[in-house]
Amino acid sequence: MPDLAELAASLYRLGDFEGARSLLAALYEESARTLGPADPATLAAGNNLSVVMYAMGDSAPSGELIGIVAAAMRAGEGADGRGLIAVRNNMAMAARDRGELAAAQETLMGTVLSARRIYGAGHPATAAVSANLGIVCRDMEEKESAIFFLKLSVEASAEARASGMPPGAAASGAAEDGGFFLREVRYRHQILYDLLMKEGRITEALSVLDMLKDDEMESLETPPAVRPRQG
Repeated sequence: MPDLAELAASLYRLGDFEGARSLLAALYEESARTLGPADPATLAAGNNLSVVMYAMGDSAPSGELIGIVAAAMRAGEGADGRGLIAVRNNMAMAARDRGELAAAQETLMGTVLSARRIYGAGHPATAAVSANLGIVCRDMEEKESAIFFLKLSVEASAEARASGMPPGAAASGAAEDGGFFLREVRYRHQILYDLLMKEGRITEALSVLDMLKDDEMESLETPPAVRPRQG
């Protein structure tokens, strides 16, 4: 099943939404039947299927499915909301890709707070959702907010690295390994670097470059699959 999930993610990134949707629908149905509705593999497949459906414009059925996934997570994990971090993150970034920036920002604000409460400030999950909130703020031309949250993300990644946790690792908890929208650490650094340079904050921008070198990243080039939406 993990191989099929990776294939679905690859199809999605290549723009084959129909292929990703068909594969994820079959994976979700089979996983629910054999493993149960609250199994992490089932939740991951349902989460990602809902994102693909939303990206294709099927917002109503996507919302219904994400409600089922969220209920299964709560039933299986208790009240702390750990597994819901990925669901909220993914839905927010799907809304962002559809141009619904205010909705994405509102969702991510709460998700960042939840991630800091559940995982702590120096965790890859906190870094990822903080970065995505920074990206949305940038899209909304809220430059100071964008820089603030991207810095939180960079600091969280650095703290995770210092504690021996890989900065780009997925957070623990149901469905988090299958998230389509968790940005690469390099991507977060580049966005922050670009914003700081545009604002003339050269010293801060150079410190971001130093962090990139510390992470042994070869360049500031962003992989095409995770480039920000233009326009």
